[in-house]
Amino acid sequence: MRKLLFLPVLLFAFASSAQFNEAGRFHASLGGAVGFHATKYYQKFTFNFFGTPVNVDTTSTDGAATFTLPIELDFGVAKFMSLGLYLEPGSYVDSSATESNRLMMAGIQPRFYLLNKDRFALLASLQLGVAGLNIVRTEPGYTSDARYMGFQWGLGTGMAVGFGDHFGMRFMLRYVSTSMPLRAIEENGSSIDLDNFEAKLTTGGVLLQLSLCVRFGGN
Repeated sequence: MRKLLFLPVLLFAFASSAQFNEAGRFHASLGGAVGFHATKYYQKFTFNFFGTPVNVDTTSTDGAATFTLPIELDFGVAKFMSLGLYLEPGSYVDSSATESNRLMMAGIQPRFYLLNKDRFALLASLQLGVAGLNIVRTEPGYTSDARYMGFQWGLGTGMAVGFGDHFGMRFMLRYVSTSMPLRAIEENGSSIDLDNFEAKLTTGGVLLQLSLCVRFGGN
């Protein structure tokens, strides 16, 4: 009789622990992502015309590609949710493809487990953070170094597959948007005063991401 009572308890304990994510579980991943973005660049010049300030502004649109290395750390706060941090360095290439550049995104990332099985999960995620972009343009007799930084947010969906109890892969489809005002610029090594000039780069696009993952801990 005791064996018959023990068997359902054992099965329930096994079923309740067979989760890709659970409270107290750590997730870490390293991956690669390629993105395709629509961009908008706004700039405004202010000059003095016989004592009257005059503004001249222009807006241009373009496209860009990004290549990044997402580094993510997550901690399970419940079976259906983890909360983590992301750091995503990489490069940004616009249609001219002539500038040297560095891109960085970082922030917090809630992740939701829509389907949470032992070695398979369907995911949705939200990103809230900052983005920074450094673009160096070099031409004969001219060099500029521009630094942009601003708000970044993103939405993602995808799936995770476990190979054993601790290792796996994650595939994500993400939408990422940034709004980065110009913070500093140098031309031929000299800083440019931004009191009479402002600029902002806005981007929005889709990223495909593939990551190698490890997970450990939990109840």
